[in-house]
Amino acid sequence: MSCWISLYIPPDTPHFQATLSWLIQEMQCYTPHIALPVPHTLVLSVHASLSLFNGAHILARRIQQHCHGASIKPVLAMAPTATGAQWLAWQTVTSRRRILQQSQLNRQLDALPVSVIPQAHPYLNWLHGIACHSIGQLRRLPRAGLQQRTTPALIQAVDHAYNNAPEQFLWVQPPNTWQYHHELAYHVHQAQQLQHPLNMLLAQACRWLAQHRCACSVMHVLLHHEKGRKARPPGFLKICITQPGWHTDHFQAILQQLILNLQLPAPVIALTLHIPSTSPLPNQAASLFPNPEQWQQNEAHLFDLLRARLGSNALSIPNVQPLHCPENANQWDTPSTRPLSAQKRTAPAPKPDHGWPVRPFWLHTEPLALTTRRHQPVYQGEPLILLHGPERIDCSNWLEPYQARDYFIARNTRHIHYWIFREHRQVKTSRQETAWFLHGVFA
Repeated sequence: MSCWISLYIPPDTPHFQATLSWLIQEMQCYTPHIALPVPHTLVLSVHASLSLFNGAHILARRIQQHCHGASIKPVLAMAPTATGAQWLAWQTVTSRRRILQQSQLNRQLDALPVSVIPQAHPYLNWLHGIACHSIGQLRRLPRAGLQQRTTPALIQAVDHAYNNAPEQFLWVQPPNTWQYHHELAYHVHQAQQLQHPLNMLLAQACRWLAQHRCACSVMHVLLHHEKGRKARPPGFLKICITQPGWHTDHFQAILQQLILNLQLPAPVIALTLHIPSTSPLPNQAASLFPNPEQWQQNEAHLFDLLRARLGSNALSIPNVQPLHCPENANQWDTPSTRPLSAQKRTAPAPKPDHGWPVRPFWLHTEPLALTTRRHQPVYQGEPLILLHGPERIDCSNWLEPYQARDYFIARNTRHIHYWIFREHRQVKTSRQETAWFLHGVFA
């Protein structure tokens, strides 16, 4: 059997449209099937949600507590039909508004005044004139004569309420963007005082993302200042993460770091949090152990936190070029020109046993000249022992100032490995010592 909940908001409620929009948005966490048949009443199809919330009465009580927590007190009714739930919410004859059995609903509706039915309002004088005051008396009237003297919509509404005809609704489609404006109770002069209200807005935004099963990578925060002669344009914060997120943990550390770096030019009186666009919720891995995607998400979160703390120009991304010359092959980009999410995953460096050359993790911008002792290169007073090499890199054919180099892997007495080279000269010189250079350090 179906189960419907109706929420009636009196038209004289202060901020009626804002209250209605809030209800439509917040009720998405209980069911996606929400309709607005009349401008002041919501109907929710909650039959599929009963097992999740442990029954109809517990669900109704939870919805009521949710509304009261926001100082909103709609009239809540529950019935096996949507039209019946609406009539129970509109009537003032009885306080019994939560009925789960159709037979009990029929008896309850029979006792309600006929004025509860909106389609009967144009014909109330005629109905009262023939001593038809209740819905039960209306049902006992000849159906053909009633249809001729009123409207088919009235009979159709009665059939819907008593489950004699199927009901059809156009479900409310949730928006693709989200925005919430919050007025502060006091003027904020220090940026750290914005942490608590911004956390509340962030929690609401993430709850909306979870309700709609979507994620986002960018959130915009507007910091509104006083108006009038001292008016200033709103401040702006951009919460940006590499991987789309939907949980507060995905954004909170970045937001906290942005607040620590924020300097307020004027007191803040209001906040606006806006989600400009969303993407589908990524599939979650059901494995017990972390998969490579989770490691990538953790790495991306670390980069986002460093970018928020140090600035985007403080981070560099390796961008290896397919060139022989080490100085030209080792290139770095900034996140402003090459986003972290666009970086391709590079395969791990092959081992020497496979015959591939090994490259150091870090290169000097300019090769560092080394001294020699007994024909052996010396760095920081320690002689270097050659382990592997030579590996010749020769670009002299197309790079004029570049000489052919013989590279070696060397280590010192503390087992730190270096990448050193000596220039290969075609013409022998009178110098007795070979010039050695330090070019890189292995991690």
